[in-house]
Parts: sequence; structure tokens; C-alpha cells
Amino acid sequence: MQDRKPLYRKILAWALCLMLLVGLMLYAMYALFTGIMEHQIYLFCRTKLDYSLNGGEAITSSVKNVHEQIYSDSRVFRLSNYDSVEASELLSGLKQMTAYRKSNAWIDSIYVYNALGETVYVSSGNAPYSLYKLQDFYDVSARELIENHRNYSFMQPVFRQVTVAYPKYETVNLVSFIRYDTLEPSERGDIVMINVRQEDFLKEFALSFRGVPATFTLIDREGTAFLPDEEGVLFSDYSQRPVIRDVLQNQDKKYLITRVDGKKQIVCWENFFSDQYLLVVSASCSSFYDLLNLQERTYLFVGLAVGGSVMLGLLFLLSKRLLAVFNKQKQQILQAEEQQRKDAQQKQRQVYLKFLNEGVGSRDILCQEFPDTFGNWRVLLFSIDRYRSCFLVEHATNSEQSLLKYGICNILEELLQPFGAVFCVYENDGTIAAICSTEQMGQDVLAWQRLKEVLRQVKQSLEVSLSVFVSDVYNNFYGSAVQYAALRDMLPYQQLLSGQSVCWSRELEERESKADLGYPETEAREIVLELMNGRFSQAALKIQAFFSLLTACSYNLYRKYLMQFIIDLDDALQKFLSNNAIGNGRAFDMQVFQLSTLETAEDIVKELQQIMARLQEAYEQKRGARQDMISLSVKELLDQNYQDPGYSLADVAPAVGMSAAYLGRLFKKQMNQSVAEYLVSVRIGNARRLLEETDLPIREISEQVGFQDITYFYRIFKNANGIPPAQYRRNQRGIRDEEGE
Repeated sequence: MQDRKPLYRKILAWALCLMLLVGLMLYAMYALFTGIMEHQIYLFCRTKLDYSLNGGEAITSSVKNVHEQIYSDSRVFRLSNYDSVEASELLSGLKQMTAYRKSNAWIDSIYVYNALGETVYVSSGNAPYSLYKLQDFYDVSARELIENHRNYSFMQPVFRQVTVAYPKYETVNLVSFIRYDTLEPSERGDIVMINVRQEDFLKEFALSFRGVPATFTLIDREGTAFLPDEEGVLFSDYSQRPVIRDVLQNQDKKYLITRVDGKKQIVCWENFFSDQYLLVVSASCSSFYDLLNLQERTYLFVGLAVGGSVMLGLLFLLSKRLLAVFNKQKQQILQAEEQQRKDAQQKQRQVYLKFLNEGVGSRDILCQEFPDTFGNWRVLLFSIDRYRSCFLVEHATNSEQSLLKYGICNILEELLQPFGAVFCVYENDGTIAAICSTEQMGQDVLAWQRLKEVLRQVKQSLEVSLSVFVSDVYNNFYGSAVQYAALRDMLPYQQLLSGQSVCWSRELEERESKADLGYPETEAREIVLELMNGRFSQAALKIQAFFSLLTACSYNLYRKYLMQFIIDLDDALQKFLSNNAIGNGRAFDMQVFQLSTLETAEDIVKELQQIMARLQEAYEQKRGARQDMISLSVKELLDQNYQDPGYSLADVAPAVGMSAAYLGRLFKKQMNQSVAEYLVSVRIGNARRLLEETDLPIREISEQVGFQDITYFYRIFKNANGIPPAQYRRNQRGIRDEEGE
């Protein structure tokens, strides 16, 4: 039972996941299906809307053509432009107006207004041949349009209502198109008005939407309807209706989806009559679904989707299992290939190392791989410089060690290709050996420059600093072991060199052959004397000079004299601490004896300078009177080096053997100004002196006193003296002239 519980839970978890997946898929498919249907409904309504607009434009175009015909007809022209018209001309003109009206099925009536006689000539169904004085004209809204026609654009459609009594009493909704001569004065212009019944517009619009569950309306930009509403009322305010309100708020769009009474509506619209009106079409999605009988199809679709989802889930589980098996086999193959590659590389590495260590005795090992071994050769031995880098190699994990060694070895192998490198191999201690052709390396100066560039590129790529030892030239390729052994014996010299050095074996051999000049006792005694007198900055400078002498010796003498110096320094340090009652002597003693564990002479010098700085801090805490001496030393250094633009507290601190932060606080406490402020005052003082005593240009004076920026010099000088440098020079010259007189 206990064995079945985990299986049962696993099956239940898979079932729940599958149900969730099916649900998400159904939801996604439903959303996709709904989106597609809504887009199709929109495209359908947009097509119908375009058809409707074309119908409205057809009416407008036909009315415009009738206008053109009327204006070119001389018989109608007489009616609108003469003060008096004979009876025959009047009848002929009215008949022609009736002919134009009947020629177009959409035209309800035509009005021609003669401004000279203030007469309106009418041709309509209830008054085929009529004329009226303007003030007696029965169409009141038309009379207002004629009187204010200049307020309307040329051929602008105007929606209006008119009440007629013949053949029956009724209110007729019209769309009037006005055309007038814009070149005539307003009081003399003739006007032609063609009226079209709005029912004709409705027929054209409704023709496209016949049998389609959609509604349409024509509104202006304020929401006023220009087609009769459900009760036949014209000019109703639709701006508060939900659909129209949304359209007015989103006029920059082409369509929107909204909800009215809980039903989703797709609304699209288009400009009509020169952007003055909007023809709005609204379609209910549910009505379209019912029309297309989509409900039953949706159930079928959902059923197919569920079945397909289940099959898809099963196929997914099966494919996942097969993929896992395939990936496992592929991983095993890759691991086997990787292991074979590593074994081959390790075997080849062992061959190279055996060649370097056994020399001629391993000749048969490489004779097939390197048959062409004529010429001159050099052995290069690369070694990591710093203790931190060596620590990474020695104490990192095996994978990290391999990555670092392989990385350095691979980069060197690539960079040494122009040198004619035969091979490049690393030792377990982190050193890397290579055999290169002397002819391709070049002469000593060129080879030195190219090796320096190689070291720089390795540092840039892996952030590891290397030095390289270069053997003498030899012509026996299979005698490389002798040169390699000689270079390995010289590895300790790396402690005496700066980082990224190129060391020639013959130079190191010459150093070994030099006579022993003895321990530099005089220099060591001077260091002890400076220490005992508390001149730590001087002691630090002499330590640096002392180690310059030590590093010029052979390595064995260097180690011997280093231990002797450490013993002498420790004795002097203990005496100094005892004489000045400074505690914590054991800590200083440990720091001194740990010097021998540091990797390079440069590191030892830096550590000694830090010991001097810490010793000075301890000494100053006990001896407050020594603070004046330090301040004077700083002032002396600043007075001596003020001409250096880059000289600052960071340069002063090592010279006096103290930390920059402590020295800055001490100087400000003693002098009531910072080092930077004092340095500026020294520079300004010397600038005043040069302005008074010399005729040098002001730019040259600013550079001589340590200012790189002439603008900054002007600002500082004026802040200190109240006037610019040039004015200061003129003032001082004037004072001297007055004193001379």
C-alpha cells in the first residue's frame, strides 16, 4: 500500500496538470477564435460601410452633375439673372427645371433664386411650375438658407425638414445642396438649391445592410443625428447613447469593441460629406453568431479541441520520455568523446614533458611528429608572477586549475604561432614551456618587443601576469632538455624581477658569475639609523635603494643578505619600540619575519613601507610633539614640488612613510588647512612673485606654478587676491614706479 501511494499521487498530479493544460489550451483557443470572429465581423461591416458610402457618394455626384447642367442652361440662366422675364421664357425655364428634376430619381425638388427680383422659382412634386416672392415662400427653412447661404460651404449638404400640404399634409426630411456664384456680390448672387429626400439616403445605406444584424446612423461631430430615429424625429441628440458616446471619444480610431446591455458590439465608422459627418455602423456579435449558427459548431469545436488536447498531452509525455532517453544517450556519447579528448591531450602532454625532461633519450617519441628539426631554437618558460596568481593555481579546485592552465596554455600556443612554436605544454606547478624557432622569433631586440606584446595580450585576456625566461640559441632540437633544465633553475630569479618581465638566460648566468661584493652593510646601517631617529620616510626611501642593490646580486646571495637584513631590522625595531615605550612589539616582530615568505622583492619593499607607515602612526600617537616635524616635512615637500601639476597628497604620503588619510588629518589639525589648500596657497604665492619680478606671460607663469588650466588659475588667483593676474601686475608695477620717484 505504501508503494502505491507515491504512484497514485504522481498519477493524480499528472492528471491535474493535464487538466490545467487542457483548460489553458481551450481558453487560448476560445480567445483566438473569438478574436478571429470579431475581426471578420469588423471586416464584413467595414465592407458594407464602404458600399453605403459609395451609394451616398453616388447621390452627391449625380446632384452635382445636375447643378452643372443647370448652370450651363441658358433658359434657367434667364430665370436667375434677369430683372424681368417674359412669360414664354418663364414657362420654358420652369419646364426645363422640371425636366432636370425628373431626370434624376433622387431629386425631390429644385429651387432657383433670382436675387435681382427676390424671386424663388420652384419645381417639385407638389408644385411643378411655381414662383414665389422670397418673403412669401412656403419653405421657411429654405428661405433661411437662401438668406444666409454665405454661412454654408459650396455644395455643402444641409439636413432639414419642411412641411407641405399637397398632395397631403406631411413633414418631409430633405438634404439640400446649395450652389451659388462665389464671384457675385452677396446681394446680387444667384442660388440654385437641389433637394433630395432623406429616405433615398436611407435606401442606399440600408441596401448594403439588408439581412444583416447591424444598425447605422449619420451624426455630426457633436453627436446630433441626421437620419430619423425610431420615432421618425430628425436632429435627435445621440451624444449620450453608449455607442455614439464611445465613437465621439475615439474619433481618431477606425473601430472599437464595446458592450451594450451586456452584449458585445463591434462599431466602425467613416467620415462622410467632407469630414463633416460620421456614418456609424454597429453590429452585435451574438446576432452574427446566431445568424451563422455558430453555437452548435462551437460545441463541436470544443469537443474536438478537448480530444485533440488529450492526444496532444499523451504525445507530449511520450515525446518527453523519448527525448530524455535520447538526451541521456547523447550526453553519454559527448562525455565519452570529451574523456577521450582529455586522455589524448594528457597523453600528448606527457610525451612533451618527457621530451623536455629526458632530451635525447626520448628522441624516438617525437621523431615522427616533428621530422623537420633543423635550424636554431630557443626554449621559452612562462611563469605566473604574483603570489595571488600562484595561490589561485595551487589552491583552486581541480577543474579551476585545469581551466586556468589549459586557458593560458591555449592562448600562448595561439600567440606563439608566429614564433614558429613546435609545441606548448604546461607543468603541474603552473609553468608553461614552449620551443620556438629563432629565425621566426627574430633578433634579441625584436624578440623582446614581440614577447612583451604576448605577455600583454595574456594579461588582457585572462587577467594573469606572466614573466618569461628565454634560453640561449641552440641547434640541436633533441637537446632541448638541457636548456629547459637551465631555465627551471633560474625560476627563483622571478622574485627579483618586476611583473611581465622578459629574462634572458645569459644575463642571469652573468649575474651568477659576478664576484660577491659583500653585504651592503653601510646602507643597512643608514636604514637602522633613520629608524632609530624616527625618520620613517627617509628610512622607507633608503629601504628602496637597499633592495635595488640586493636584487642586482645572484639569487643565492639575495636570499642570504635578505635574511641578514631582516635580523638587523628586527633588532633595531625592538630597540626603537623599547626606547619609545611603544607597545605591540610582538606584532611588528611577526610582520618583519614574515617578509621572507613574500614572493618578490617588490612585495617585500611595499610591505616594509607599510610597516614603516604603521610604525610611524604608533610613534605619533605616543609622541604628539612629532606632529610639527611631519607638518614641516609635508610643507617642505609641497614647497619643493609645487611646480608638478599632478603632485598631491597621494604623492606626499609615501615620501613621509604614512598613509594618505592619516597624513591629511594630521596636517589639517596642525596647520588649520588641508594639504590641497596649502599647495594652492604656495602656488598662488609663487605666481604673485613671478608677476612682480618677471615679464613672463601669464599662461607660462600658471604652468610654472603647477596649474594646467589657465581658466582655473585665473579663478583661483582672483578668489585669493580679489583681482585678476594682469590687474595685479599693473598695480604692483605702479606701486614700484611711485616708490622710485
